[in-house]
Order: sequence, then C-alpha cells, then structure tokens
Amino acid sequence: MRALFSGPMYVPVAVNTFDAMSLVGVAVFTSDLWVAALGSVAAMASAVGDGDAQRYTQILDEARRNLVDKLWNGEYFDLWYDPVSGYRDRACMSAALTGEWYLEQILGMGYAIDRGKVLLTLRAIYRYNFRKWEGLLNATYPGKPRPALSGDMKYFNPLGIPYTISSQMDTPWTGVEVAVAMHMVWEGMVSEGLKILEAVHRRYESWGFTGATLSAMGTT
Repeated sequence: MRALFSGPMYVPVAVNTFDAMSLVGVAVFTSDLWVAALGSVAAMASAVGDGDAQRYTQILDEARRNLVDKLWNGEYFDLWYDPVSGYRDRACMSAALTGEWYLEQILGMGYAIDRGKVLLTLRAIYRYNFRKWEGLLNATYPGKPRPALSGDMKYFNPLGIPYTISSQMDTPWTGVEVAVAMHMVWEGMVSEGLKILEAVHRRYESWGFTGATLSAMGTT
C-alpha cells in the first residue's frame, strides 16, 4: 500500500515531493537541505555559546553519515532510497546539492558533506543532465531513454509511476539551471557553468524573450 500510494498526487508521511517529482523515503534533495540546515544551526550555536551546540553537531554527523551511506553510489547521490521497502531510484538530480549551494556559496559556511563528493556530483550532473539545445534537465536516468525522445513510459524504479512527455524530471527549470551553473562556477567548473547559462539565454532568446522583456516579467 505504501508503494501504491507513493507519488505526486498522494503525499503521506515519509514521502517527499519536489513538486510533481515523486521522492520516497530518504531523498537527496531534502536530505542535503537537512544536513545543510543542521550545519548552519551547529555553527550558530557554537558561535553564541549555546550549550546544545555539541548535540547539534552530533545530529549533523549522524545525518551526514546516513546521507552518504544510503544514497552515495560512488559517482553521485541517488535520487532516493526507501529503507522500509528497499526500493531505490538511481536518477541523477540537478538540484541534489541545493543545501551545499546555500551553505557554502550563499552563506560561506563551508560544506555539510565533503567537497570531493560535491565536485563528483556536479560533474555527473553536467555529464548526464545537460543538453546543449535544451538546457539542464531536472534529472535523468544515466543510460536510460527519456519520454521526450521515446514517448510515455514508467519511472525506472519499482513504483511504476507514469514518466510522461514534458514531465517535471525530463524538462529544464531556469531557477535550478542558474543556481547549479553558479555552483559549478564557484567550484571551478567555469566552462560548464557558462555553457549552462548560455543555453538558458539562447532558449529564451529563441522565443523572443530579450533581457528587457524578462526584466519586465519579473524574471531574472
């Protein structure tokens, strides 16, 4: 029943969603945000002399260890793993390291996970998810077909949820693209980051959206 009701239209406890993208159990997007939040809390508690600072650090260490143990596949973090059913989704998600982006690039507070895994994941995201004439897709299954090119199918996980043409996973989101590109540039992947930004610009330009038009629309 848990597997049956897991999906974008039904969200019980322990099922997370990235809008319409179904994330079951331990998901990399929410897990990295969690460890980043813990990292900032632990740092602030230590700075102000909070007596619970050590306890926050212990929780952070446990959360970080679980994130790596359950999702790291040696190349990037899997999309999700459900320890109850044992089901796993091995998609590579572009927004996987949003927590690291906030913590290091925006706040300058270092990393919640080690930098080596951050760099490997960013390289995998560029390798698997970037398409020159489309942009940075939200996620892909390395070596698997896409609905945009092969028609409607099922997600490549045990849940059997429809994976359709124009689904959230198989399309680019400008906000994600810009954030990931900034993260790549910050980490020294300058060429990769600029190529993503150029693809965003060209896509909007091809539809007649100039810089002035986007500004008037409130889009940056």
